[in-house]
Amino acid sequence: MARGVGLRKLLILTLAALLALAWMRVANGQGPGIEMRGQVINGTAGAETPTDLSVSLEVFSQDQVLDSRAVLIDDEGRFSFADVRTGADWYIFSVTYLDVPYALEIGPGEDTSALSLFVYETTNSMDQITISSSSTLVVGADAKTRLVSFLELIQVMNSGDRTFVSDHTTSGGTFLRFPLPPGADGLDIQSELPEGEAVHAGQDLGVVAPVPPGQYSVAFSYTAPYEGNALDVSRTYTLGVGSLRVLA
Repeated sequence: MARGVGLRKLLILTLAALLALAWMRVANGQGPGIEMRGQVINGTAGAETPTDLSVSLEVFSQDQVLDSRAVLIDDEGRFSFADVRTGADWYIFSVTYLDVPYALEIGPGEDTSALSLFVYETTNSMDQITISSSSTLVVGADAKTRLVSFLELIQVMNSGDRTFVSDHTTSGGTFLRFPLPPGADGLDIQSELPEGEAVHAGQDLGVVAPVPPGQYSVAFSYTAPYEGNALDVSRTYTLGVGSLRVLA
């Protein structure tokens, strides 16, 4: 009987050790490194393949950067990274072309043998930029401070094959504008667009950021003062809007 208990204990300890080892391998991203290959492609019709560009790779596990490196593309835009560790949460490939950053995010288990990282020529024209939808949520109203809290979600669409680049250096410059109620304050902006900045454009919120082809979300929250028992939330979209929702 004593021998049987000892054997079970040994098996349990051995199994625990194997599980711990397996967990450590996953947590540390161990295992044989793999090669990740891809190509930088110019998505603008008739444009040439970019040259002399550097593609960066960052390997993430949760919020920790496990690896970071860069390689130059060849004459056909191809790139490769050797001995990339596995077991990470995601991989981000990025490149900058004509001062606009582009990125491709890959999750675990996805095919990394023939990646396509698209870049585009640029334009200052907003002819292909539209606001496909705008949703405004009235989060709440504080009778003591006379402030209404808002959360807005905007869907911006670029239906062309060039990246729109904002021009706010001249009078009447071209950039994204979103209408705000009078006295709006405390703006907090989150965006899927490449990095940019927020500017005041009269009563509008201006977002000076590149808009590559595709659809992107822009979310922002703010407060606005009101008097009496009402607040006028009427607005004018310079680009128009496909659908408008106001939720209270």
